[in-house]
Amino acid sequence: MQQGEGEENAVEDKGVPLTKETITKCLSRLERTGDGSAYAYVKLDASKSDLNDIAILSEYTHIRYATLSSNKLENLSSLSSMKFLLSLDCNRNSLSDLNLPSFSYLQLLDLSFNKLIDLSNCNFPMLKTLNLNTNNTKLSTIPVLPNLESLSIRDNNLENFEGLGSFPKLRKLYAAKNRLKVVELPELPALETLHVRENQLESLSFLSKICNLVNLNVRANQIPALTDLDHLASCKRLEKLSAKENPFAEEDDFRIVSLLKCDTLTRINKEDVNESERAEARQMADEQVEE
Repeated sequence: MQQGEGEENAVEDKGVPLTKETITKCLSRLERTGDGSAYAYVKLDASKSDLNDIAILSEYTHIRYATLSSNKLENLSSLSSMKFLLSLDCNRNSLSDLNLPSFSYLQLLDLSFNKLIDLSNCNFPMLKTLNLNTNNTKLSTIPVLPNLESLSIRDNNLENFEGLGSFPKLRKLYAAKNRLKVVELPELPALETLHVRENQLESLSFLSKICNLVNLNVRANQIPALTDLDHLASCKRLEKLSAKENPFAEEDDFRIVSLLKCDTLTRINKEDVNESERAEARQMADEQVEE
């Protein structure tokens, strides 16, 4: 390859700016503006466009749904004029600082696969769904999100859940592939789904604080003995349990003991519970009473 060609490719690898010419292909969904005075395009999809500069978006104040995933963006400050933004997808960029102001109406935010560490300067009072998978974000840096219902924070090197109390309405927590050895949870009465697979957990004792759980995934941890299933008794609504690749899940009686401790289960390790298993669990319970 000649030197000139290499230099040209290096420039191309840095990305391109979003321009008036290219943005026309990215806009759709003509609707009345937030103040009701006119009509404007409210949906933007500029994903996979090799973008490194979106300064032009400061002129598009009526966008409500913005998709900017799979680009080369390092700064989102140009979005600050989008006062009516409801949904923002910026996954797979190069963001290390969010540079975002308060979005009063934002409900869905996807920042997965970036380089984010600290979100403390953000303010999203109506946010319901937040995806931070594959960053290096600590929960304690996320601001109070009073309406958050779903948080994905997989693969963030988390060692604890400090800061989780800032989300009182949390219903779904996805925290697989971290470095959790224990799960110390605040009171989360709305939590129904907890995924903590591929961590370093050795106990299910944390279940006593999440009694409304419906779906639990603790696959690929280090939980040792069937006696740990005693903690399932706290979960009066649990329907799905995934626990493969733990020492206790290799025991012959794992499914039956799980049912003995929690008779609301309908699926264990992605297999439906059958009537013969329920009968065996009832028989085991009767035998324990007789003893």
